[in-house]
Amino acid sequence: MSANPEHVFNNIAYATLKEAATASDTVLYLTDGSGYAFRAAWSSGKIFYLTLTDKLKNIEIVKVTSVSGDALTVERGQDGTVARAWPRGSLISQRLVAANLDGFIQKEGFRTIDYNPNDSSLAANYPGEKVYQTGAEECQKRWWKHSTGTKWRLIAGEPCSDEEYDDDGYVVAAPTWIQVYDNTYWDPIPDTTWGGEETGWIPQGGGGINLEVKGTWFIGFRPTKMRLTIAEPNSPPFSTRLYDWHLYPLAGPPYICDASFDESGEEISLTFQGEETDYDIFQLNLESGSSNLTNIEFYGYRW
Repeated sequence: MSANPEHVFNNIAYATLKEAATASDTVLYLTDGSGYAFRAAWSSGKIFYLTLTDKLKNIEIVKVTSVSGDALTVERGQDGTVARAWPRGSLISQRLVAANLDGFIQKEGFRTIDYNPNDSSLAANYPGEKVYQTGAEECQKRWWKHSTGTKWRLIAGEPCSDEEYDDDGYVVAAPTWIQVYDNTYWDPIPDTTWGGEETGWIPQGGGGINLEVKGTWFIGFRPTKMRLTIAEPNSPPFSTRLYDWHLYPLAGPPYICDASFDESGEEISLTFQGEETDYDIFQLNLESGSSNLTNIEFYGYRW
């Protein structure tokens, strides 16, 4: 289901439970034939909220994510309420709840921006503030709501083609192939020289190609794939290693990845050793006897 689902509203929609429900049940069964009142406007990917009540004025709000016949698939204890057991015959109905109104767009008195504000430097003027994004692409015309800190949730619109939802439902940049091939990203270790954009990195004296990171572009960068372009490679397969440059001077050569390429430009998946936060990468070593290295690419998130 999308992290930004459409809300469904049904008029005069109510029913009673055909079976008792425990506090952990995620499917609620309605009296025969009464599910139609909730199915009429619902379709896959949409949601709506229902309220369970009893004579003692207990209340629980549930989020309905699927309707099948007279059965509702729900997420329990929504909008500040607590999941509890409900007896057979309990009333369940659609009412206007805070979770519905919280997503409504304010049409006056809002700020406009021209970028995805999530994890940016945009500070909210007040908790729950909504801002409108404008941009050249149709996907960039959308609404955002402040969540916490520098977090903003997309509440109207969809991610662009170069974005995706993360595990917490926030819109972030999607991974892409990133070129880091020249002497603005790497410094040569002795026996390697930079020959320019067309020539690339040149091994000297049969010592292979050895590069160490330059600047800070690699900090926090943890790619999932790599590919190298070799000018007329000698005799594939050829191999390369990535070292943890932060640890290398202190602890010898603790390599992070060891990959073998069957041909120039092949995509190789990277498997990192240790925990995700262990490494400030990279130092790259290409085996002795290799021809010029003209492109270095990693698949990951832009920094």
